[in-house]
Amino acid sequence: MLIKVEVDKNFRERMVYDNPLFPFQTCTDVFSRFIANTLNCHWHPEFEFGIVLKSEVEYYINDNHIHLKEGDGIFINSNTMHMATTTVQFRDAMMATIVFSPQFLSGNISGPIYQKYIQPVVSNSDQAGFVLSPSRDWQRQIIQALLDAYALDETSIGYELKCSALIQDMWHTLVSHFSDAGINPAERGGDRRCEERVRAMLSFIHDHYSEDISIMDIAEAANVSRSECFRSFKKITNKKPVEYINEYRLAQAAALLLETNRAVSEISMDCGFSSSSYFGKLFREKTGMSPGSFRSPGA
Repeated sequence: MLIKVEVDKNFRERMVYDNPLFPFQTCTDVFSRFIANTLNCHWHPEFEFGIVLKSEVEYYINDNHIHLKEGDGIFINSNTMHMATTTVQFRDAMMATIVFSPQFLSGNISGPIYQKYIQPVVSNSDQAGFVLSPSRDWQRQIIQALLDAYALDETSIGYELKCSALIQDMWHTLVSHFSDAGINPAERGGDRRCEERVRAMLSFIHDHYSEDISIMDIAEAANVSRSECFRSFKKITNKKPVEYINEYRLAQAAALLLETNRAVSEISMDCGFSSSSYFGKLFREKTGMSPGSFRSPGA
């Protein structure tokens, strides 16, 4: 079943923890379950770590492109726009994802742990994230600690203690090397204005995807020219605006196919497609099945 990342109009992912008092979450990202094998642009105030369990993944942190192979990891700082995708060749790609609130490590923002070891990372505007390579000892230690936390049984006695201990130890290793000259950075400070422009464009698309919208409509939403619209959009999302619009419309249509009994033709029109035949063509190209087969896989 295809899924999508749930975000609000500002592209903040709606993070839901099993226990709000223990803001730590693990999940498995199976790229064949995403529309176009893509985890689209989003951000969240939590720290995020990802480890490629299978195949290869392309990561985009702001406008920085990072290629990850099996065994590689990645750190994404708080409040950083990011997305991940893979090609048809590697559509079987899987990642272990570990997400936790900055307060998970410290309990509150006024104590010495947060002030000395969390806040400097959160506020480092030049460090949006970096690759964790198993070929470097300290980075391999971080990857192993994350995998150990990912593998823990949440129902076992002492789960929270074991998890906290692993993440605390991992974080100690990370902050000890945070300024390491050998880190492969995804610098955040290069073009924040470009990032803000694209957030405005994406917000417009999410609000008006069901309508007949043009490139100039999208450009005007960010108060930029047509050429700057294309440049900024490609830089941050690695997609052309029309490509992103179609994938977003397909994601909305996929949800309606599963959640309602509405006719395929009605869904295609309500999601902004000019005809049901064009919708069916794009849907098959992106998912490998027709809308009808997607709705009733056993039929």
